[in-house]
Amino acid sequence: MNKKLNNRRGGEDRSLKAVPRVQAQVLGAEAHPMLLPEGAKRREGAEKQGWKLFSEDVRRGRFFALVGLVFLMAAGVSFATSPEYVVQSVTVEGSKVLSLDQANAIAGVQGANIFTVDASAVQARLAEKAALLKGVKVETRLPNNVIIHVQERKPATVWVIGDGTPLLASDDHVVVGYATTLQGFVTIFDRGPMTDTLEIGKPLPVHKADAADTAQQIYLTLPEASGLQLRQMEWSPDDGVTAITASGQRIEFGTGEQLDQKIKIVQAVVEQSEKSGQAWTALDVRSVDRPTIQR
Repeated sequence: MNKKLNNRRGGEDRSLKAVPRVQAQVLGAEAHPMLLPEGAKRREGAEKQGWKLFSEDVRRGRFFALVGLVFLMAAGVSFATSPEYVVQSVTVEGSKVLSLDQANAIAGVQGANIFTVDASAVQARLAEKAALLKGVKVETRLPNNVIIHVQERKPATVWVIGDGTPLLASDDHVVVGYATTLQGFVTIFDRGPMTDTLEIGKPLPVHKADAADTAQQIYLTLPEASGLQLRQMEWSPDDGVTAITASGQRIEFGTGEQLDQKIKIVQAVVEQSEKSGQAWTALDVRSVDRPTIQR
């Protein structure tokens, strides 16, 4: 009985002692992974060189990307050096005052490569040097065309400053140049200080711009309403706008406020004068409540 028990215990002890040895072997195998020989690594790297490396680049698109880059560089060189893309001259559309010679001189793009033309810079130069141009748009078209689209200002009045210089002002009150004639324009003689000056390419001062609008309205409406023919218009800081008739009569309007009522007063005075036969030399309607008349 004891022998059997001992035999059993001995067997169990032997089986238990065998387990740690198996675990130790497994752990030992995990702790020491298999390493490739150094020569094998070199052979693997060598296999990726040459044709196989080229094939891999083709599969990944690297080769075609390089080819495309080469073509783009070649095309860029061609565009930059080809005479086909050199601007010969500009074309002007929508302008009656800007000649081709003037446009070429101001634009400054003749002989330049079409791809180097800065349209915004050309527009700025034209707007700065050509006061009659209200709007400018510069367009480039391949292979070598530069087109200038122009919207012009409309000359409306002639403002004669104190020293007698006639300056042409547009309908949006910009001084656009010197007037070569007074015919066809509302002419305003400035009776203000001789030191007052106006600059070409710059807008009229606000008070003079308002005076120009008032003078135009008087010039268009007064003759029809009263039968008076106008010879010229004057402006001064104190009296505002004054209309002078062909017979020398002076009508002081001041500003454009209540202009319709002022013209009605002039109409009534003219009608009364014709009925009574009494002539008058000056009429002040700057105040519609207290107009005055000089005979």
